[in-house]
Parts: sequence; structure tokens; C-alpha cells
Amino acid sequence: MDNMARITEQRHQKIFEDAIVAAKSIAEAEGFPGLTARRIAKKIGCSVGTLYNVFDNLDTLILHLNGKTFDALHDTFMKLETGGDVESRIRAEVRTYLEFISDNSNLWYVIFEHSWPPNYPFPHWYLEKIQRLYVVIADTLAALMPDSEKEQCYQAAIALWGGLHGISSLAASRKLGIITSDTVTGLSEVLVRNFIAGLRVQRSDRAV
Repeated sequence: MDNMARITEQRHQKIFEDAIVAAKSIAEAEGFPGLTARRIAKKIGCSVGTLYNVFDNLDTLILHLNGKTFDALHDTFMKLETGGDVESRIRAEVRTYLEFISDNSNLWYVIFEHSWPPNYPFPHWYLEKIQRLYVVIADTLAALMPDSEKEQCYQAAIALWGGLHGISSLAASRKLGIITSDTVTGLSEVLVRNFIAGLRVQRSDRAV
């Protein structure tokens, strides 16, 4: 690589990193509606054209922003204690998840508010970041599903996470109060308690 190519690569890398930081700052303050290429380019002091020399489009930029959010949640999970009984660990993971999206709600909902183009080709690295979040819970649930295949534990983790996301999404959109006076924490506790009880019943039935 010649010197000019190296300088160009370094410049593109700096624009890439600065754009992600800028997008994160805008999203934290304003949520998804504030994320435009023009706003991000202005914040880092470059033109929209220059920004698109580094990112194929805004979808690609948001993809990388979401990846950073997934990383932050995974890092938070990794700080949890691994000891204790299964039910306590699951509750700790659920509590961590709910606290994370409460503390980072604007960033978290960028993931779900952005409309991807039809048949958008999500890269492998992005899907891996999502999968390793489910694996955290799947590994914990495996203790309640000792005879299950890994894929079944993974599916159970997705089902539990989907339920939690539904509750938190209703709360974020201020629609939870329409159907109940219960809190996100209270409903999540009911969901987890019944989910764990169901897994224990299944395990008992298999043991008979």
C-alpha cells in the first residue's frame, strides 16, 4: 500500500469512527428521528458525500451503531455474577436487560424503529452480535432443560426475550397503561416466574 492510499484509509477510518460516535450522541439525545446523514455529517465536519464514501448508505451506518449497542448490552451481561441458582441468574439477566433498555432507551429503540429495505442482507457479524445475546440466557436456561438440544434452549431464550421486549415496548410507547396498571418490573416478574415454572413442569414430565 502506497503512502497516499494509507493516508486515505486512515482518514476513512477516522470518519467511520467519528460518525458512529456522532450518531450515538444524536440518537441518545433525540432518538431515531434525529438520525439523518446530513446531521451526522455536520456534527463531524464533513459533507454527506464524504460520509457516503465511507458508508454505503445510512442503513449501513445505523447497522454499525446498532452493533455497538449490542456490544454494550453484552458487556453488561458479562459483568454479572455466574454463581447462584438458575432462577436467580435468570432474574438477574432479565433485570439487567430491563435496566439497560431503560438507561439507553433511545439507542435501543433505534434498532426497532429503523425500517430496513426489503430483503436487506444483514452481514454475518451483525447476526452474531444478536445471537450471542440470546446465548447468554440460553446457557442459563439449559440448566432447566438438561435433555434439550442447544437449539431448543436457544429458541426458549428467544421466546422469553420476545415477551420481555413486548412488555418494554408497550411501556416505551406509553400503551401499557391502556391495558394494565402493572409496572414493567411486575409484569416481567410474572412472565419469568411462569416461564421457569413451565420449563420445570416439562422437565418433570420428561423424567416420568
